[in-house]
Amino acid sequence: MEDVDFVPNCRCCGRILTLPDSVATSPERYRRHGILRASLRNHLTMLLYRLGVSDQKLYSFYYQDFLSPQGGIDRST
Repeated sequence: MEDVDFVPNCRCCGRILTLPDSVATSPERYRRHGILRASLRNHLTMLLYRLGVSDQKLYSFYYQDFLSPQGGIDRST
């Protein structure tokens, strides 16, 4: 989630430039869960981060299988 904090903090230093280079990422999560579900998980993870959920819980939520009964955040703690 460093990038979530990094970009807004850089804005006070000047204009953000876009470089012509590209970055390759894996589409596996989108193929496995579908575009909508993977996108919703990404946005929910960012929201939970902004709400102050611990890094450990965010990690657990993001990397557990979305459809498993154990998936998601353990709200008991």
